[in-house]
Amino acid sequence: MSNQTCIPKSTHPSEQIKGYCPFNAGEPSLTPVGEHYIYMSGPPWSFKTSDDHNVAYSVCELEPISEVYVPSIGTDGGSITINNLSQFNISTINITFYNPSKQLSKSCQITQTNETSVTCIVPRLSGFHNVIVQDASGTSSTHYAWQPYPPFIKAVYPSFEANGLVILIGDNFGDDTNNRVSVHVSTSNIPCNITSMYQCFNQSLDMIGYEAFRFWQGVSNNSVYNIYDRTVSSNIRNVKYYTPLITFYTTDTPIIDSVTNIQFGQASPITIKGNHFGKDHSYVLVFFNEKDTNTLCKSPRFIGNSYRQMTCLLDFGLSNPRDLQLLSGSCECDIGYDPHVDCSSLAKRYQLLNTTVFNITTSTLSTNQTITGVIVNFTTGIQFIREIIHDNSIIRSMSMDVVSWAQDNQTQGNLTSFGESIFYGTTNNQSTRFHVTIGQFPNTTINTFAGEDMQLSSNSLKYTIKIIDWVWSSPFSTLQVIFHSRSDSVEYD
Repeated sequence: MSNQTCIPKSTHPSEQIKGYCPFNAGEPSLTPVGEHYIYMSGPPWSFKTSDDHNVAYSVCELEPISEVYVPSIGTDGGSITINNLSQFNISTINITFYNPSKQLSKSCQITQTNETSVTCIVPRLSGFHNVIVQDASGTSSTHYAWQPYPPFIKAVYPSFEANGLVILIGDNFGDDTNNRVSVHVSTSNIPCNITSMYQCFNQSLDMIGYEAFRFWQGVSNNSVYNIYDRTVSSNIRNVKYYTPLITFYTTDTPIIDSVTNIQFGQASPITIKGNHFGKDHSYVLVFFNEKDTNTLCKSPRFIGNSYRQMTCLLDFGLSNPRDLQLLSGSCECDIGYDPHVDCSSLAKRYQLLNTTVFNITTSTLSTNQTITGVIVNFTTGIQFIREIIHDNSIIRSMSMDVVSWAQDNQTQGNLTSFGESIFYGTTNNQSTRFHVTIGQFPNTTINTFAGEDMQLSSNSLKYTIKIIDWVWSSPFSTLQVIFHSRSDSVEYD
């Protein structure tokens, strides 16, 4: 019985009343009930509650109502468990899906049974069906108007080039074992009506002065500028653009700033930093394109609450550029290539130069060395330091020509294991000071910078620059450091 408000069933001269309590929507529960309640004994304005076994005259149902329950599943079929079968002989039970419109029946292949439930494999189905449960004794129950749910799309990732890859994310797409999966994309004459299938939104576009926009699907209420899969010129303004809910989004595309921790040739959890990754990682798809093959990065997860960093698992890894071999964290390249991270510099290792740093008391810190038949000059320097605000406007600029440099006198005892030179820079009229540490690496090595491991090629320099006591114009500003680098080309016979 339900413990909801009761409907009077009958009235006696003693003013006692019996109650019948109807079930609300969703009741009764299909699990065994605990206590059975009725309302009785007393006038209508003073009902009391009592357990049914203490009542001599009561209207209540002592057994829970049992109804065959058939769960839903996708059109591709699969395993389901049908419950509440206690009234059937499980050993002889048969389950059939009958399509009344097609006059077609399909059986559910039973894989497991117990006293009150059956697990079976539903074949591929579509449309409304009657689910018929029957045993050898003739006991039968029919679940009417049962329907599998169709494939549905949660997100669409378009291709912005011809013959590109369009990626759909959703559910119930099937496994395509028999080439049964097909996808149709229509880009013409798509109406936008507010129905149960579509939701509509509109956006007023002011395209004066911009490049031509490409609308993949949608309509416009400007009769002159109806939009059906075409490019709209940039000399019109205030175009009302309507589109269905599932559409190719045209702005705020994902941006990748860096990808770290890739282990070539083996599985590795990688970290991706950027922007516009969305706020639901279940909609995020990450893949690497290598030699016309897409490698999926699995289980993307956001780091923190900014939605600008994520991790994912690269199961199989990527092949090494130029067939690199991993040796203690460094790379061994083909003969004739410099051991950078990507082995892209064409040079011979035994002819590479050991660099030195000279103090010339100017804003340029230079290196040069002469070897018989080969002359190399390498110059790296800071040209400007700019203070910029949020819209990238420059509000202050300092030329490094006004900085005077002096080299720190270090003894051999306080030098690090990799050769190191330290320069101090000062200005006459400002409190700002500069501290530049130049590390020299004759051999390929791994160095940590800003919490990340970086691979340094042989005979390379690493600059660490500290700007001390900069006088800010605004607390929202950032500093922009402009470098200048130049190197003479090196050629070998």
